[in-house]
Amino acid sequence: MRKIDWTLRPALLVKGALLSLLLFAAFAVTAAAQKPNVIPNLQSWTDAAGGGVFVLNGSSRIVSLDPTLDETAALLRDELRELNRLQLAVVAGGTPQAGDIVLGLAAGGAAIGPEGYTLTIGTTVDIRGDDVRGVFYGTRTVLQTLKQDGEQRAALPKGTATDVPAYKERALMLDTARKFFTLDFLKEYVKQMAWLKLNVLHLHFTDDQGFRLESSVPGLTSPQHYTKNEMIELVAFAKKYQITIIPEIDFPAHTKAITNVRTDLRHSCPNLRDTGDLDLTNPNTVPFVKALIDEYLPIFDADSFHIGADEYTYFTKSRQYQLDSLQACPEIMTEAAARGYSDPGDLYREFINEINDYIKSKGKKTRIWEWFDYVGSMPVDNDIIYDAWLGENGIQSKSDAGFDLINSSYHYLYIIPGRSVPDKKHLYETWEPWIWSSAADGRLTNPNDPHLLGAKLHVWCDGLYTPFVPESAIDKEISTTLKVFAERIWGSPKRASYAAFLSDADRIGNVPGYGFGLIGDYKLGDAASGKAADASGFGRNGTIYGPVAAAGRSGTGTGALSFQGGSDRIHIGQPDVEGEWTASFWVNRQASGAVAAKLLDSPVSSLRLEQVNAGGKVGVTKYGTGDYAFNYTAPVGQWVHLTFVGSGAGTSLYVNGTLQDTIGQSVPMPMTTIGASQRSFKGTLDEAKLFDRALDATAVRSLYEGLVLHYSLEETDPVAVLDGSGLSNDAGFKGPVRAGGKVGQGLEFGGGDDFVYTSMPDIADEWTAAVWVRRVGSSQSAEVLMSSPEASLRVKQILSGKVGFTRNGINDYSFQYALPADGNWKHLTFVGNAQGTSLYVDGTFSETHPVRIKLPLQAVGKTTSSFKGTVDELRVYDRALGAAEIAQLYASYPINLAAGKTVTAATYEAGHGPELAVDADASNASYWDAALEDQPGRWLTVDLGSLSAIEGVKIRQFVDGTRYYHYTIEGSADGVSWTPIAAKTTDEPATDAGDYYAAALQARYVRVTVTFNSANNSVHVSDLQVYGRGV
Repeated sequence: MRKIDWTLRPALLVKGALLSLLLFAAFAVTAAAQKPNVIPNLQSWTDAAGGGVFVLNGSSRIVSLDPTLDETAALLRDELRELNRLQLAVVAGGTPQAGDIVLGLAAGGAAIGPEGYTLTIGTTVDIRGDDVRGVFYGTRTVLQTLKQDGEQRAALPKGTATDVPAYKERALMLDTARKFFTLDFLKEYVKQMAWLKLNVLHLHFTDDQGFRLESSVPGLTSPQHYTKNEMIELVAFAKKYQITIIPEIDFPAHTKAITNVRTDLRHSCPNLRDTGDLDLTNPNTVPFVKALIDEYLPIFDADSFHIGADEYTYFTKSRQYQLDSLQACPEIMTEAAARGYSDPGDLYREFINEINDYIKSKGKKTRIWEWFDYVGSMPVDNDIIYDAWLGENGIQSKSDAGFDLINSSYHYLYIIPGRSVPDKKHLYETWEPWIWSSAADGRLTNPNDPHLLGAKLHVWCDGLYTPFVPESAIDKEISTTLKVFAERIWGSPKRASYAAFLSDADRIGNVPGYGFGLIGDYKLGDAASGKAADASGFGRNGTIYGPVAAAGRSGTGTGALSFQGGSDRIHIGQPDVEGEWTASFWVNRQASGAVAAKLLDSPVSSLRLEQVNAGGKVGVTKYGTGDYAFNYTAPVGQWVHLTFVGSGAGTSLYVNGTLQDTIGQSVPMPMTTIGASQRSFKGTLDEAKLFDRALDATAVRSLYEGLVLHYSLEETDPVAVLDGSGLSNDAGFKGPVRAGGKVGQGLEFGGGDDFVYTSMPDIADEWTAAVWVRRVGSSQSAEVLMSSPEASLRVKQILSGKVGFTRNGINDYSFQYALPADGNWKHLTFVGNAQGTSLYVDGTFSETHPVRIKLPLQAVGKTTSSFKGTVDELRVYDRALGAAEIAQLYASYPINLAAGKTVTAATYEAGHGPELAVDADASNASYWDAALEDQPGRWLTVDLGSLSAIEGVKIRQFVDGTRYYHYTIEGSADGVSWTPIAAKTTDEPATDAGDYYAAALQARYVRVTVTFNSANNSVHVSDLQVYGRGV
């Protein structure tokens, strides 16, 4: 996502900004000063004696008093231009003037503290620090404070702040080995970390699942990886934001990605070979490791290099277990004896020390994870930085031994998407950086221990499902915790409560421009608050100036805003988006009679409901370049769904989900206001969604229908769930298995810990969730269908045993309907709206409970009490479907036309007739069986009874885990002429889920001819389903 260079329209920017600021300054200077609300919270603030407010204006400058601050000054200039459209000149040296921002180093040195700063706001904004980082952090405080100043974003309270971090390292780790994060994602996180005054980004580049760096070792680089040039680019980018990148290549364990390529470096002994660990007895291992370090050390400017060194040889935290595993490996024992070690684990400790010596010879320090307490006996060099994640081995003793420490506690500082997140309230109100755990030895005795460098928040993507989860979803797991962590590790005074922190954090928001995918989602249903809440999860809340509540497109309620032209607007105040983007709206136009009717606007570009000089047609404008119109005029007094899609090739307009027109002019997506400060549109707006990518036709159609996700569950990947809505809300799962679905495949949940992980934010206001469920029941007191930290939908509610929902920590609610655990398919539809929460069963209304909840969307199932049964065809909408729509949705699914129909076959064995292929039993206990003998194939034909529209065929055969079959499937209208539907000639074993093939033909007869069985000369079909409808 690229942001705009606001130099495109300097005259207009300055003129408009000056006009606004002159008006604002008339009353702003008399306002009372207020302590800046920032994250991390300021350590000290003193109001100016006379109070008052400083206001930036078009004559303000940024004065850099030291050449080392010039880059920070230039960055601040660019950020202010994005934030408030002011274009301030950067001046090197000279005498500051009233209205200037002054950046300087503290006189005399070490007057403030490392990375600390003073901020004095009076006639100027004066930021001083002992070092560049301190001054840079002062600029973050200024930007966060300005961002909360209405539309102008120019006023700062007068006073003085002193702010110094309590800890040297304030870090975030991302597991890029198990889930590849794009370079754009990493850059966005660099900016967000800098916004929060964090200073270290630790990238875990390698593990068993991947080696994410371009390597000179043939075959080692994973398909998804970072080139060396990309890493050089990232390091330089991070340096500009005062972030240090710490690289990690994990040795000697977590190395399957390496030993799968360099198989000669694996252990020979059977008990260690499958670990994939490096063989420390092999004379080529250490030279190989050193060569890899040589390859990457020059790319990163950090003063240290992380070598992992944890969980060797196994993950078990037991000295005896580790010793037993080493003693069972002959080459380990032989080599240990040759080197004079009575403890074979000392080969591992020697490896750590040798690599440490090598890294020190390159002028850097070594970092390792906590683990050596479980393996070996010889001393480990205490000049290694000890990344302590367990805190279970006498953490004080490590400090006493001279190790510098990082608090990486898995108790408090681990985010494992889909599995666990820190208790954010505890983290804010109780945790301290010198505490690893609640155990007596899980903390330092001196909170100011000089060996405690700092702490680190971790994002571990251990779940094999996480590669399929979008980055935007992973961000949802990180965002709030990162802000909590940033405040606590800075050493800030706590606010009144965690709730107070959340309220303040909401007002501050994220660094401007931050977001992935859906970057703005405005339901517009709360005009009375004066705010347009952003449901995207990225905190881009808008402020309403002028529009008033109105009935939405459903015709009831106040779920929309009425704009009356002129200056009616919602101020978003984000950087425009260049390149690819999408903006969609539900709008009911009123004829404005204006020269232009702006729907979305900025100083650079505009989306218009009525284009100037175009007869009222919808259009786009790039200021200073031209006005462009689509061949479409929005009707007056009628709701329409408009979607604008921008790319480098031009801009397209979709109307009610269908492509209307494309023009060859590219424009940025304007992100200053919905509506405009001048010549706003006239009409009613029900919804606005903004994306930083160009949606395709399928996704645009989903926006029109209100479809958020559609999981058809037809994938073959062992952990992936792909979203058919086109909106890329993919997911991954742990526990469920592929099984026969209502149509094609489904996912079978076994209860307990089974779940599909989406990490999507819950949907408030109106929503619908529809799904096919085949419940088999369990002994669990509750069976969860969908869940999040706030709520859950349940197919079996605790105590009542009926379908229900739960507001976590508040109450459990039940409908009167009990879902049978009889293995039959039922279509459940849950609907949330102003009336409460409703249930429909098989397309028919069941009941409404007068309690509203947000639709829980973090997971299907739950990590502790999932339901037992199979699901298929999950659809989620961000609107409440009506009864007719729900009935239509239920009726839209094809039925199994073959069930119980007449079947004939070439031959069959006694007790295994062809009728067993279309009975209700799809298991190995019921199947058609015919011997091939010397025949080329054996056929089975089902008569559907009449000509039918066939949409799909599913076949299941005898399953034993290894055997496979070859076959053809054909359809015929008359039983004479046959049309191919599908053929299987590959050697994948038959599965319980069977094979599903989409089809599109009219037929009365469907024939399966089985030509090969890898196990013997018999052929089998245990289940044949033909989906479609009568003609």
